[in-house]
Amino acid sequence: MPKYLTFILFIVVSVACAANWNLTELTELNFASTLAQNHIVSVLFYRPNCRSCSEFRQEYGQVVNYLRSRNLTYVMAQLDATLAPTVIANYSVVEYPTLMVFKGGQPIRCDTSRRVGEIAAFLYRKAFVQALPIFAPDDLRRIASPSDLRIMRSILVSDSPEALAEYARLAVVTSTDCEFYHTSPRLFGTVFPGSETNMTHNMLLVFHPITEFAQNFTGPLTSPEMESFLQHTEQRLIFPVSRGIAERVVLRSDPYHILVALYASRGSMWDEFDKFVAAAPPCRRCMFVRSPAVVSPADKSLARALWISESDFPSLVIAQWEDGTLKRWRREKLLNAGDMTGFFRDWLDGRAVRSLRSEAVPESNPGPVYKVVGETFEFEVIQPEKDVVVLFRSDWCSGCDELDVIMRDLALEMRGDESVKFARIDGTKNEVGRGQPRNYPSVRLYPQLNKAAPIDIEYKFEEDFIRQIEKHHKPRRGTKAKERQTVKKEEL
Repeated sequence: MPKYLTFILFIVVSVACAANWNLTELTELNFASTLAQNHIVSVLFYRPNCRSCSEFRQEYGQVVNYLRSRNLTYVMAQLDATLAPTVIANYSVVEYPTLMVFKGGQPIRCDTSRRVGEIAAFLYRKAFVQALPIFAPDDLRRIASPSDLRIMRSILVSDSPEALAEYARLAVVTSTDCEFYHTSPRLFGTVFPGSETNMTHNMLLVFHPITEFAQNFTGPLTSPEMESFLQHTEQRLIFPVSRGIAERVVLRSDPYHILVALYASRGSMWDEFDKFVAAAPPCRRCMFVRSPAVVSPADKSLARALWISESDFPSLVIAQWEDGTLKRWRREKLLNAGDMTGFFRDWLDGRAVRSLRSEAVPESNPGPVYKVVGETFEFEVIQPEKDVVVLFRSDWCSGCDELDVIMRDLALEMRGDESVKFARIDGTKNEVGRGQPRNYPSVRLYPQLNKAAPIDIEYKFEEDFIRQIEKHHKPRRGTKAKERQTVKKEEL
């Protein structure tokens, strides 16, 4: 197992150690001297009033504790951007938080949207990374046929001392998250005799964790050219929908990558999509995919997860796993690259409206337990200035029908209380976008004073359920509530 994978496993269980970070505080006065005196320095640039900075510092602190517990000579520091405008300008820091690793004074940026283990592995690799040689045929066969990649992997096939030196330098200074190996054309040609590689042929192979093939670069093997190719492979992938993409990104709940998928017939829309991707703002984690139809099993499985049918063509869909939920944003009837770019920028800036799955809005909804769907959840549950008790159920859940009866009886008993409302929703056919429960039946009370903090109603018996509702629901003063009436239970 690679060292950095062990590192990830350890960092996850080291959360309890994050209380005492002991980060080195940098200022404009000691910044340059710290970099000069230490070969490796990681610096977190933050602002005191930045909420996301505070959250990221919690994760950064976990990495600090792990490295220091292992007695690694790695300076972990932070810098208040408001007190160091010259440093901020010198390194073009424009957003916060920003994390950089300085190795020999050279800055390497880290994607701060990553999780703790990913940040830890990145810092570890950047501190100790080197281009590793491959001498044995079995090792080359294994490394060049990746089946369990977590990040990109590159292999330089060359005997040129100049190319090897450039490649070694690239491994140290690049901000691209990648494993680096090199081997000789002779060995590569022996292991893969069907390849075009020969005794004098130089090339760079790059394997991506999502794709099922290698990207081949035969241009000038200089550090800038090779880094440009790595970044292009990492950020600008366009390929047909494959089973690997469907399973890895969507069906296997990949929390790191983001899917940007165009569903449209071949032709001008595909050309516009290519233009959009070529000029799109950088998105290191985005996988750009296009599909002409929902035909193959892989296409169908992906389209089903994204709630796409051919009647929705053309559509551009952005999908991302977050907090155990596959979130989707969709724009239909896009005509050109400009429309796609506008939608993509809105998503990057947080202005795009998330698409929620929803059944059709019911034509009549008499109660006493109101039917709610994804499209009406905001109106029926969040907006009313009253407590709302919601039953999340499913058609296949045996206990849901029994709880439905209990909810109906309780709603009838409390029908004179205007400060409470009872509702039910099929959680398998609708999305609410607010930490939706995945177990059925589940009951949540959305309090009138704080709808953003729903209360889970836990119970074992009917009496427990009623007692929990009475505990958390306080009738509003001034409500003209009728006295409770005992309603004989009836079979629905």
